[in-house]
Amino acid sequence: MGDQPCSCGHPLDLEKLAKLIKKFGVFQQPLGPTSQPVPLTVEIQDENGIAESAAVVWDAPLDLIAADESEFACLRFIDPNGDTIFNQIQLPWLLADLCRLRARCASALQIEPIAQLDQVVECAIGKPHIYVRFIGD
Repeated sequence: MGDQPCSCGHPLDLEKLAKLIKKFGVFQQPLGPTSQPVPLTVEIQDENGIAESAAVVWDAPLDLIAADESEFACLRFIDPNGDTIFNQIQLPWLLADLCRLRARCASALQIEPIAQLDQVVECAIGKPHIYVRFIGD
């Protein structure tokens, strides 16, 4: 493996990165066609973590998102066992990920919750000091 430059030109020690991923994991949720959706609470929050709107429970179809898939700029980093926060710069990328996720869905039952999540993210876009937080178990 060895050192390779990352996109910003700094050396990236891939062996060290692999050890960290092995030690701490990327997705603790088992991924695959038999995985059940994982319920995540999604909230729009201000910079102090105070909810700006009612929370939405999203049954995240993590079986459609592999942790190592670069196709998903944001969704691949959602931690079903912890919290994941997206800021204003990331929110348009999150919407694009949701669009890609919709394309993978096989039924309207899978698409409807994603459309609901779209609305949550769209409500947060363009508002200074507002974040979208995914709250795991």
